[in-house]
Amino acid sequence: MKTSQFTLPSVNYTMTCNFTTGTYKHIMRLGRVFPTTKAQAISFLSFGWLDVLNAADVAIVEALLNKHGYTGSYEFTKSQNWVRLASVAEFRMALKKEFGI
Repeated sequence: MKTSQFTLPSVNYTMTCNFTTGTYKHIMRLGRVFPTTKAQAISFLSFGWLDVLNAADVAIVEALLNKHGYTGSYEFTKSQNWVRLASVAEFRMALKKEFGI
């Protein structure tokens, strides 16, 4: 399903929040942080993934995908309050293009 086909409730948690415990790689492996530097993107492409996304996270992912000519596809979780990115391959390609990897 495309972004225009659903609405998500607004929550305070986003993937861009600053974390105070754990290392970036540990939190990335949990799927709870978005890569913002080339080094983080390389680590993310090696063994990272995105967990459930809220409305703010979808906006960040969509901005990256649209910038490189891709469109995100999402699937609802059981609770219908979160989504998962279905077009993971396109997201990985957009990350490679964004950071020149």
